[in-house]
Amino acid sequence: MVLAGGRGRRWGDQDKGLLTVDDKPMAESALQRLQATPHEALAGLAINANRHLTSYAAWGWPVWPDDDPAAFHGPLAGWQTGLRHCPTPWLLSVPCDTPDFPEDLIGHMVQTQGQTGAALVLAASQDPTGRHPHPVFALLHTDLLPSLNAFVRDGGRRVMAWCEAQTPAWAVFDVGPEHDPFANLNSPADAEWRRLKQPRT
Repeated sequence: MVLAGGRGRRWGDQDKGLLTVDDKPMAESALQRLQATPHEALAGLAINANRHLTSYAAWGWPVWPDDDPAAFHGPLAGWQTGLRHCPTPWLLSVPCDTPDFPEDLIGHMVQTQGQTGAALVLAASQDPTGRHPHPVFALLHTDLLPSLNAFVRDGGRRVMAWCEAQTPAWAVFDVGPEHDPFANLNSPADAEWRRLKQPRT
């Protein structure tokens, strides 16, 4: 599931998933990147969005809005939505604003789960400066939904606070010092920085 349900504050409250980067909407790029790296565990794709649902649906995949779309409660609400709708025991989430996430994301996340038996697997990148968590890249078992519902019902909003309570496993991706494939485009400045860093042909 591609998470595209945020408010996009640093993009001027625009619907970030529909903003064009590399000549296509960011959420569509995320979907295509998942499709381009098939894995036997990938049963289908979906989008968590809270605005412009018709535009997202035009790409041919299910669109799942949050229970309260106007609230923009972030990734936790997106996970709640995904876990409720997911037709399989496992849900993989990726954010819409990280166009260069690793091509082996699915395989490495699934492998880590198999090795650890964890109900929650989170991604992290490892570079010479240390390990950097990217918890919105997550593999979650649907049995986690009651715990997540209780956390949100009690006012919880911090992603890592809930994740840490689940004793997650970490799928660690070694990255080079010059480029982190988990770098996300939080603002127009980030998108411009990435454009300038792209190799010229």
